Amino acid sequence: RQVVIAAKQAPTAILGEAGTIRRSRGRYSQGFFRLNVSSSCVRWIGWEPDEHILRVQFVNGGLYDYFDVSPFSVETMAKAGSVGRAFWQHVRDRYAYVRIG
Repeated sequence: RQVVIAAKQAPTAILGEAGTIRRSRGRYSQGFFRLNVSSSCVRWIGWEPDEHILRVQFVNGGLYDYFDVSPFSVETMAKAGSVGRAFWQHVRDRYAYVRIG
């Protein structure tokens, strides 16, 4: 099933439905919508809708920004039963990234 929503609204709408979303103002998450996830490899994901930046905090401590990420990829991660698997299938090796922490 695919839900079609305006591109800038899709991830924030989906993340909002997930329940624990908040607009972050922390050291590494200023301006990002952040969602804590239940995963063995991902601690939380963040989404900056204006710039299409996905921020991923891994449980091993790595913090990465992925650029020009499609709203579909963010939505898929937010709704996934396995966030790690969704990350590997829809984000990793598909978008430019930088380690920030």
